[in-house]
Amino acid sequence: MSAVAVDGVWKFYGDFPALRDVRLEVPPGSCLALIGRNGAGKTTLLRIVAGQEFPSAGSRSSADHQRHLARRRAPARLPCTCAHRSAAALA
Repeated sequence: MSAVAVDGVWKFYGDFPALRDVRLEVPPGSCLALIGRNGAGKTTLLRIVAGQEFPSAGSRSSADHQRHLARRRAPARLPCTCAHRSAAALA
């Protein structure tokens, strides 16, 4: 069982697809870093995983539940921290 998984997640802002069919599986106890250019959708994906934003389509599951994310109900919140650091700060 994955600690967190997303399957087929899409997010549109108007006609612009910020996320396209994202699939991700994070095993329990692992550490994950999302790396990409500005505007690549990293923060959007993390906000969806944390339950702070609705996607246009797709599903998210965790070790204790699964939820179809395109429903317009309040999403369940997962323990998640979003931290932004520049690559220079890590060197």
